[in-house]
Amino acid sequence: MPATKMDIIAAAQEPTAFALDRFGAVMKAARYTGPQVWLYKSHLIDNAVAFHAPARHDPQALIPVIAYNPWFMTTVDFAADSKFATMAVLAHELGHIRNGHDLDPYSYPPDLELQADHYSGFVLARLKASPHQAALVHRLIFAIHGPNVLQECATHPDLFRRFEAVQRGWRDGGGRASVKELRRALDRIPYELARWHFTCAPPPPADPRARGRLVRRARPRN
Repeated sequence: MPATKMDIIAAAQEPTAFALDRFGAVMKAARYTGPQVWLYKSHLIDNAVAFHAPARHDPQALIPVIAYNPWFMTTVDFAADSKFATMAVLAHELGHIRNGHDLDPYSYPPDLELQADHYSGFVLARLKASPHQAALVHRLIFAIHGPNVLQECATHPDLFRRFEAVQRGWRDGGGRASVKELRRALDRIPYELARWHFTCAPPPPADPRARGRLVRRARPRN
């Protein structure tokens, strides 16, 4: 059974100076002006979550919290070899807070996840990540999500809708290069995932318009 918000807060530890520095860069790029967000590390969660919780100094006051699993963030950081990977994770969680979502760490509807993905793409553009770096970040993060990436579940939209949200955020954040360049990079990821899942993997799309055909061919039949 997942840890409750109170469990996470009770066992939470102060973040490292390195984590605070990364988070500060995300906050600055996002030009965040909302209520103070408290960053904690916790081994009771699998990756990273955002939620409202009672403040330690005043249990009657609810504060926005982002908690991260240090091993998850270490894996993402090490595998990507890019600062933008963990920044994208933190930006996604900040997106939940920035968009005023009813913060429960385990029950975000898919539409709210898409808003957070949009915000992640927006912040990556503000951080001046290149299309290659942005694609690398989402290649890694979506691969980590495992079997849910090719289908929609109760709490997370499917991979293709999430890519589109990231692309819109990238464009809205003033992406340093054409959004078409980012789209071409992201469009290859479903193909590469499908090669290991389906007997007849579809060919990589030659252009963004082929993505729809890839989606229909890549998804397994019931």
